[in-house]
Amino acid sequence: LLSRRQRQMCIRDRFKTVFSTTAMNFLNKYRIDRAAALLSSSELSINEIRLQTGYKSNINFNQNFKKFMGTTPGKYRITSHMKNHVHAHKTDNRNFYTF
Repeated sequence: LLSRRQRQMCIRDRFKTVFSTTAMNFLNKYRIDRAAALLSSSELSINEIRLQTGYKSNINFNQNFKKFMGTTPGKYRITSHMKNHVHAHKTDNRNFYTF
């Protein structure tokens, strides 16, 4: 029989083998991907998004966001809204000339 510690280590090692990352990195990346989606598709405040994605600490949220997305949540929102705005205009213009 394996001890509790040995079982935990076995699960940790198996997870890393399957997903090529630690369970904590996997979870944080998932949470930040969800936050990024909310930033670009909703009008929720950054603080509301932070809480909805499970971050109690503003510092941890900002650090992880920058680690995985390469920018701050605020800058990401501005950039994603600008891209959506430009895309909407391109789509509108293209559809305008379609008969």
